[in-house]
Amino acid sequence: MKALLYGVISLCFGIVVVGASDQASDEPQIDFGAVVRQLAPSFVRVEYTLQYDKGEPPSGGGVKDSNGHEYDFESLTDQERPLETSGMVLSPTQVVTPDLIVHPRFIKQIVVAFGKEKVGAKVVGLANRQPAVYLELEHPLAGIQSLTFASDRAEPYWSVSYWNNNGAWTTWVSPANKVLIQSEVQQSCFRVSVYSIIVDATGTPVGMTFNGRLGADDSWKGSPLNWPQMPTDAVDRKLQDLQRTVETGVVRVSLNFRSPKKDEGARSWWDDGAEDASTERNVVGVLLDDKTVLVLKNLSPKETARLEKIGVHPMEGDPVSAKFIATLKDYGCFVASTDRTISGCAVPSDANVLETLDRLMWSADVQVFGEKKTTYLQHNRVSEIHVCWKQQNHFEIAGDDSNSFLFDNDGRLLALPLLRRERVSMGEHSDTNETHLVPIAYLTEFVKDLSRNGDPANVPQPEENENRLAWMGVELQSLNRELARMNGVSDQTRDGQTGAVVSYVYPNSPAQQAGIEVGDLVLRFYVSDIPKPIEVVFEQHDDFMQPFPWEQLDDIPEQYLDELPPPWPSAENSFNRALTDLGFGTKYQIEYVHGGQPVRKDFEVVLSPVHYDAAPKFKSEALGLTIRNLTYEVRRYLQMKEDDPGVIVSKMEPGGKSFIAGVRPYEIITHVNGEPIAKVTDFERQIKDQSELRLSVRRMARERQVKINLGREALPAPSSPAAKE
Repeated sequence: MKALLYGVISLCFGIVVVGASDQASDEPQIDFGAVVRQLAPSFVRVEYTLQYDKGEPPSGGGVKDSNGHEYDFESLTDQERPLETSGMVLSPTQVVTPDLIVHPRFIKQIVVAFGKEKVGAKVVGLANRQPAVYLELEHPLAGIQSLTFASDRAEPYWSVSYWNNNGAWTTWVSPANKVLIQSEVQQSCFRVSVYSIIVDATGTPVGMTFNGRLGADDSWKGSPLNWPQMPTDAVDRKLQDLQRTVETGVVRVSLNFRSPKKDEGARSWWDDGAEDASTERNVVGVLLDDKTVLVLKNLSPKETARLEKIGVHPMEGDPVSAKFIATLKDYGCFVASTDRTISGCAVPSDANVLETLDRLMWSADVQVFGEKKTTYLQHNRVSEIHVCWKQQNHFEIAGDDSNSFLFDNDGRLLALPLLRRERVSMGEHSDTNETHLVPIAYLTEFVKDLSRNGDPANVPQPEENENRLAWMGVELQSLNRELARMNGVSDQTRDGQTGAVVSYVYPNSPAQQAGIEVGDLVLRFYVSDIPKPIEVVFEQHDDFMQPFPWEQLDDIPEQYLDELPPPWPSAENSFNRALTDLGFGTKYQIEYVHGGQPVRKDFEVVLSPVHYDAAPKFKSEALGLTIRNLTYEVRRYLQMKEDDPGVIVSKMEPGGKSFIAGVRPYEIITHVNGEPIAKVTDFERQIKDQSELRLSVRRMARERQVKINLGREALPAPSSPAAKE
């Protein structure tokens, strides 16, 4: 006959919670009250007072509360209260407690309390295979009692743990779970409560666990004093050795970029400043061998296009130039090759990823601020292993892993922080901003086959190709709830949150050749090696919802003319950018609604005609203006035919002769001294050696003549020739 045991026992030092179990009558019965009274002097409270360092809040983890949640270190500090956890007494001056994984700079003090008495303590050792640390007390606490373990005691067993629950320190007693767990790499084990003492029916300690697992081979039995451990002096030596490994193998890398080609007006409003326009950045890199560096920077194809120079800064010696090799398709990093060899590369670990749980490891927090690289070393542990995309295992460690490099106990690099690269996206992004601790073994394999793992669309480009775009040949209007319901696509567009309406189809474009017409609804596109369909999300910027101030153009102060955005939507919208990021030549399918019926058609990513931001331009210092060739989207906006002459004024110099004569941005110069102008090279040729110019200027539908006197001397030859078309 089985008896159901349960109850709550209140003692002077806290509350006892007893777990229920079905227990056979012929098995030993446990006296819960007696067990709690017997173990009470062996449980203590451990308090960590945390602090800020150099303005940084404390970060870390490893210790959980009674609900299984890790503490928020910053909140604890702001609330001026310590982190509290339990400890078990091993000797009059030694306590074992859960491993608080935090850099020592964030720990202000450690105290151990029993009853109302408190005493200072310090860490003197780390357990190798359990998430536990050993504390040495400044002096014994009155009333505590050392645990004595008896490994020969038989089942049944109970786990006894001590938690701060709902503001009161509480002792939990529950039967040891007899569910056997067997994994492919770890020995079979039983699951029990974490941070607990395992006792027999008489309350005699048999063993202890901090990870909630008991080996089925009884290897868990005995005192934690007999566990493999590393004393703090050995820890210090290990960190000193690791310091040089990190300094030589994890380096600062300087990246130099061309300035973005956006010198007129506000462009690319749709990406909300996603592109970093800086021309110099310092980032972290890992030396995979004496000439190969993995640069940990997630550059978009548009940013990589401007990359001109890579410098690797080793621990000793002068910077070393490096050549871009390839961007990894799946992760936010790229590979570069140095001009000469660099010693001290990071040695990859060959440890089995699945055997790292709870084992003593070492982490290095490496960041670059300006030209200074900072490194903080500490011990760490793998708390969980997640099976992520493409069945890759990623580590989870205590604290913020966004800048953490994980090393095994031999000082070899085990994992590094990387972002998953999203090849193309419109609208909502996935978890690309979430850093993962990726095993180095994956990266070394990827680098061996860059022809398959590299992204050919994410490479540096010559300046003339920097702003090239793909297109399908349509102009789009964002969908909304009303349009979605009118066209019966609410269920396919999240009630108008995705999708776009075709408002114009360019002649001879891929869209026109495929039969797409004005009024069709573009829903999404598909790429063979991207399993998730790419939803079309097209948002119109407010600047283009308002009429351009053509009538007030002469009244705008000259210092504000540069801030005046072009009156037409940029060709670089989210749709064309997504196609460009896929890479020219990539096959894709567009799903759209035509005549009320869903249609899918095959396309290939192709280069668009020259657009405004990439158009050839010419700057005349004497006239104080810059002109560009007319492009397809500009002609569309101005309703100009393909053979209509003209170049467009893209920039004015305040106080220049053209400005004084009344020329303004985005006007069209159709003739110079009676000669038609078809492109910037015509304009450059016509103004050469002229002392007086008659410009035919068109503002929308109105034309006028503008005379500019350049003085008696002929206009000097331009200092720089017009860009090649």
